[in-house]
Amino acid sequence: MQIRHHTGSPTGLEWYRPSLAYAAIFLVALAGGAARVLPHRLTLMVLAVAALAGLAAAAYGYARALVLREQADRWIRGDRGRAVPPELVTERAHELVSARHRHGLALGVRRIMNDAGKPPMLSARVPVNAIAVSREHEALEQLMGALDDRGTDLSPRCVALVESLLTDPASPLFASSRDGSRLLAERLGQIHYELERGA
Repeated sequence: MQIRHHTGSPTGLEWYRPSLAYAAIFLVALAGGAARVLPHRLTLMVLAVAALAGLAAAAYGYARALVLREQADRWIRGDRGRAVPPELVTERAHELVSARHRHGLALGVRRIMNDAGKPPMLSARVPVNAIAVSREHEALEQLMGALDDRGTDLSPRCVALVESLLTDPASPLFASSRDGSRLLAERLGQIHYELERGA
């Protein structure tokens, strides 16, 4: 997948944007209160309303960004469904192949491998399929190295496949999946194929 230059226009992935206006109102009210331009009670009221509205807007923006990212990821992975705006796909593609995002995924792979070597524990996290992870230990090590190697070009599709592998509760990495070892080998084989293709 060729990544087009991102124009910088907002697509919704920058979840904090909806709260910026309320942050500005908060700062203006704070300055007005400090300078005694606004009455004390009015200042407190404006600050409270701006803070609550800002938090609500940020929460909405974050939830919306998660949905948009998943839609773009599906499109990038090739799971064609509803149409996704090209600018959203472009922005998400840039985000996926960034060194910061790749490093985060590499840490995620390492965490999965570490969890697989520990005894089962009561936790809110989905339990790791220790047998499948153990059998594919070498392939996961190679994947982790490729993600963290800035000299290795990765396509957005490759990184999106890794993202799905780590975040989907139905992923063969986790104990909830049936026939996890075979399925994990197949998914890693698909990712390895994309690794060899490069960007």
